[in-house]
Amino acid sequence: MRSAIRHAGVAMALAAGVLVGTPGISHAQGATVTGPGYPVVGQGPVSLPSFSSSVTLSTWSWTTTTLCGTNVGDGYGLLRVQQLRPAGSVEFMEIRPGTTTCIERWWSGVDINAMNVSSSPLTVRTY
Repeated sequence: MRSAIRHAGVAMALAAGVLVGTPGISHAQGATVTGPGYPVVGQGPVSLPSFSSSVTLSTWSWTTTTLCGTNVGDGYGLLRVQQLRPAGSVEFMEIRPGTTTCIERWWSGVDINAMNVSSSPLTVRTY
């Protein structure tokens, strides 16, 4: 009984933290290659205007995170995605001109790096 009450209390605290935005309950902010004030899940889109432009994005720790890449140019788009610390396998997303491609993964709150490995400008966003 005591355990059930404790679990209910923890669940309520987590839910309140998500609704209010209490720092540390969801996930710490991610980092970009340009400096502080980085995108967290749900913020964006982040522009990756040229080859080798990259950003580090946070992910949800309690559920799946959706990463979407949009090709805002007129050439072939290719986005390289990799989980950081510990380094995960590399995944590539092909994005046709003027379209958006999304993947949904369980990264367990580990930051991911998204890098433009094409000559077409891309944007990325997590949900």
